[in-house]
Amino acid sequence: MTDRSVSDANASWKQTWPKIVARAWADDAFMERLKRDPLGVAKEYDLPIIEDAAYQVVVYDNPASVISVILSIPPKPGDLQDESLETLTSYAERESCANSSTA
Repeated sequence: MTDRSVSDANASWKQTWPKIVARAWADDAFMERLKRDPLGVAKEYDLPIIEDAAYQVVVYDNPASVISVILSIPPKPGDLQDESLETLTSYAERESCANSSTA
């Protein structure tokens, strides 16, 4: 994805997400569908999506006091001959598994 397409995707989400939030606040059934199928709702609103990404909606009582940290664990590599902790650690470091995102 180019920087421009990332910029366009971010702009689209920033413009559309507040509309989705407002609808979820106003419509309990929509809120439940959004939590159950966020990817489907994103597609319904023609939002740019990453097909292989995990989409999850979390509702907070007081979002100003919440720091959200997403820690992802990729699948265990199946092509390693040696599965010692040292080898797995080295592989994880090479694959940048220590990266995380915060929201």
